[in-house]
Amino acid sequence: MAALSDRNRGNTDTAPADLLENELTSKALRIVEKSAMTEAQLYAYERFWMAVFDEQALRETRYNQGRTEGAQEKALDAARRMKADGMSEELIVRYTGLAPEAIKKL
Repeated sequence: MAALSDRNRGNTDTAPADLLENELTSKALRIVEKSAMTEAQLYAYERFWMAVFDEQALRETRYNQGRTEGAQEKALDAARRMKADGMSEELIVRYTGLAPEAIKKL
């Protein structure tokens, strides 16, 4: 970062905005910053990113579960209406993808 001091008026703690906007330069600066960390700082940095990735995975899992549950509820709602209209259980199973046991419980 010291090489940036001329462009950054002696401040070597932060890089100029135009360098940070460039993806490759920004990545290189993150590598340099990471290599300058103490062992404790590096441990905290790694733990932070592990927590971020864990949270993203949890959100994705919950999102997918919600979609699955929503699709299931939609199929059940359609099956209730079909059954109320007198449609056969065989056709309801075919069109909703629900198990015959689920149709019988309605």
